[in-house]
Amino acid sequence: MKRLFLNSLIILFVAVQLTAQDDNDPEKAIKKATKGLNAYISDQTNIARLDEAKAAIEIACNNDLTKNSAKTWQTKAMIYTEYMNKDNAMKMINNNAKSQYPDASLTAYNAYKKALEFAQKKYEKSDAIKGIAEVSNGLRNMGADKYQEKQYGAAYSAFNAVVEGQETLKGAGEKAVLADTSLNQYTFYAAVCANLAKMTPEAKVLYEKLYKVKYKDAAVYDGLYNMTYAEDPKKALSYLEEGRKLFPDETSLLFTEINHYLRINKLDELTGKLKLAIEKEPNNVSLYNTLGNVYDNLALIAQDSLKNPEKAAEYSKEALGSYEAALKKQPNNADANYSVGAYYYNRAASKTKDLIKLQDDYSKEGTKKYNAVSDEIKALFAQALPYFQKAESFNPNDANTIIALKEIFAKTNDLEKSNEFKKRLETINSGGKNTPYFKF
Repeated sequence: MKRLFLNSLIILFVAVQLTAQDDNDPEKAIKKATKGLNAYISDQTNIARLDEAKAAIEIACNNDLTKNSAKTWQTKAMIYTEYMNKDNAMKMINNNAKSQYPDASLTAYNAYKKALEFAQKKYEKSDAIKGIAEVSNGLRNMGADKYQEKQYGAAYSAFNAVVEGQETLKGAGEKAVLADTSLNQYTFYAAVCANLAKMTPEAKVLYEKLYKVKYKDAAVYDGLYNMTYAEDPKKALSYLEEGRKLFPDETSLLFTEINHYLRINKLDELTGKLKLAIEKEPNNVSLYNTLGNVYDNLALIAQDSLKNPEKAAEYSKEALGSYEAALKKQPNNADANYSVGAYYYNRAASKTKDLIKLQDDYSKEGTKKYNAVSDEIKALFAQALPYFQKAESFNPNDANTIIALKEIFAKTNDLEKSNEFKKRLETINSGGKNTPYFKF
C-alpha cells in the first residue's frame, strides 16, 4: 500500500515537472500565444484569451532560443495591436472614455520593429511593415493623450514612433500613412514634448531636422537658440536672428532676444536696431509696436529679475511713448490701443498691492493714505478704459482685452458690464465668436 502511494506521488511529481517544462517551453509558448490570439479574434468579448496570449508571448520574448525570432515579435505585436484596437473601438463609442491600454500602440510598434529587425523571409518583412502602418493612428492618439496628461516623455516616445514609422515605410518603398507636411507636424510635436520633458539631446535632433525642411514655427528657432548657445553662441544667435526675421510678431522670440542682449549686456543694440528701422520706415506702425513690446519686456525683467523699479519705470515710460507714437500714425491700431490700456491697467494693478498693505490700518493717517491710493487706482483704470474699449471694437475676440474690460468694470462696480464681458470670455474659451460691444 505504501509502495503504491509512493509511486502515485512520483507520477504526480513527474506530471507537475512536465507541466512546468511545458509552461516554460518558448516554442510551445508561441503556439499558446497564437492560439489565444486567434481565439480572441474569433470572440472579442473573451479578453481573458488575449491576456493569456500576452502572458505566454513574454516567455518567448525573454528566452534565448526564441528572442531573436521575427515570429516571436510579430506575435507580440499582433497581440498588443488588438489591445490598441479595443481601446480605439471604445473611443469611437465614447470619445471621452479613458484608455484601458494606454501604452499598447507603442508596445506593438516596438515589437513590429523587432520583428522587422529579425525578419529573414520576405513575408516576415512585409507583415512587420504592414503592422507599423497599422499602429500609426494609435500612436498619434497615445501621443495626444499623454500630452494632455502632461506625461511629456511618453508623449515624445509616441510621436517619435509615428515619425520613425513613416520613415521606415518610405525606406521600404511603401506608401506612407502621412503626407510630408503632416510628418513634419508630428516631428514638431515630438520635439516640443522632448523639450518639455527636458530631453534636450532628443529635442535638438528633431529641431535640427525641422530647421532643414524650413518648418514654419517660432519654437524651432527658439529651441535651437537655447540648445546651441552653451556650445556655440555665434551659431545660436544666427538661429535667433533668422527666427526674428521670419516671425517678427512672435513674443517668445522677442523675449529670447531680449534675454540674449541682457546676457551679453547689449540692450542698446536691440532698441537701437528698432529705432534705426523706424528712421528708415517712419510710417511702419508695427515697428513702433515692436519697440514698445521690447521696452515692456525690459520693464518686466528690470522689475522681476533685476529688482530695479527705477529702471523698470524708465522702460515703461519708453514703451508708452512708442505705443502713443503708433497711435499718432494709426489711431485705430488694435495692438497699440491695447498696449496703452495695458500700461495704465498694470500700473493700477501694481497700486492695488499697496492698497492691500494699507487695508488693516484704521488710523486717520492710514485711512487717508488708503483713500488716496484708491483714488489713484480708479484714475488709472479710467485712463485705461477707453483704450481697451477701442481695442475691443477692432478685435472683440482677443481674450486679454476681454479680461481687462471684465476686471475694470468689476473693480469700478459696474457689475452688469463685468458680467457681460465674463460671458464674452466664456464664448471665446468655448470656441465661439463675439461681435464688437463697443462701436467707434
